Amino acid sequence: MHSLSQIRLLLSLRCLRLLCTFYQIGVGNEVSLDELMDVASEPHEFNIYLATNVSALTLNISDQLSNVLCNSKHPQQLAVTI
Repeated sequence: MHSLSQIRLLLSLRCLRLLCTFYQIGVGNEVSLDELMDVASEPHEFNIYLATNVSALTLNISDQLSNVLCNSKHPQQLAVTI
């Protein structure tokens, strides 16, 4: 059974997910796509980025993600985790 504070946290997170777009970036070979999908907003194909290492992240993903974030209609409502 969840405590009242856990229930409040879960409800807060659900509300936040309705207001924000969550992007996930996985770096390395042992990244769990399922875990990234649990947090990333849908559509996942646009909100999850994978890189084999930090160099690949810098070269391949940073430009793509910069374009997405800079062209967002609501930049104050973005959340990115790596």
